[in-house]
Amino acid sequence: MNKEKKIEILKEIALKEVLNTTETAILTDRSEHNIYELVRLNLIPYNKPNGQNKLYFDKAKILAWMRGDLNENNNTNERK
Repeated sequence: MNKEKKIEILKEIALKEVLNTTETAILTDRSEHNIYELVRLNLIPYNKPNGQNKLYFDKAKILAWMRGDLNENNNTNERK
């Protein structure tokens, strides 16, 4: 992804509260593959609504996770 596209997506992310995998990867400066691996290992906060095969990420929790502010109890992942 080129730099201009990343900047455009970061502007969109600034307005959102809930992110998809691509947006989370850009926000955290990681690959999508790495995000999926962190989800598999239950190391990143995420939501997977019941009956859906899509992951969602609460931006506030991701930012807290990046700062190291989430403790073990806050890093719960919900399947609603």
